[in-house]
Amino acid sequence: MLDESRPSNYLLPAEAGALIVVYVKNPVSAVVGIYRATSGYYEDHSKVWPDGEYAIRVKIEKYGDCNMPSEN
Repeated sequence: MLDESRPSNYLLPAEAGALIVVYVKNPVSAVVGIYRATSGYYEDHSKVWPDGEYAIRVKIEKYGDCNMPSEN
């Protein structure tokens, strides 16, 4: 469920089986995939990305593809 009052990087509570739509802004703005949560949210402080700590995580599996527009 979209909650417009939350920051865009905020994770809403979900359970295993929830579908997650992945949207990227670069190189083009597009939905790039649909994933299914295989776990509930959990906390993990191990570093994954160089720009900060993202401690609230969920395990996922690929559910479906979205065709990303090609750059011309």
